[in-house]
Amino acid sequence: MGSSPSGLIPAVASLMPDIAPPTEAVAHEHEVLTNPDRLLRLRKTALLDAPTEEAFDRLTRFASKLLQAPLSTVTLVDDERQFYMSCTGFPEPLATTRQT
Repeated sequence: MGSSPSGLIPAVASLMPDIAPPTEAVAHEHEVLTNPDRLLRLRKTALLDAPTEEAFDRLTRFASKLLQAPLSTVTLVDDERQFYMSCTGFPEPLATTRQT
């Protein structure tokens, strides 16, 4: 009656032809995250580990309100972590540490 699990994966994949297989997606993600040019440009902004700024905080509050979402962030991602330039609705200790 139903299809086997091994038959299900190709069937689902055929419905989403533009989505890369997981191994390709992970490899691409790693390539993007470790891209030296991207990391250099990110570091040149001098925003990593910067103190909070009201302009970014207004943006996250506005996004939460507009989208009726309890959490909202402006996140910078380097090759080792995610740094929250601003976050709204995060519990402690994330709200204070501002990174994962």
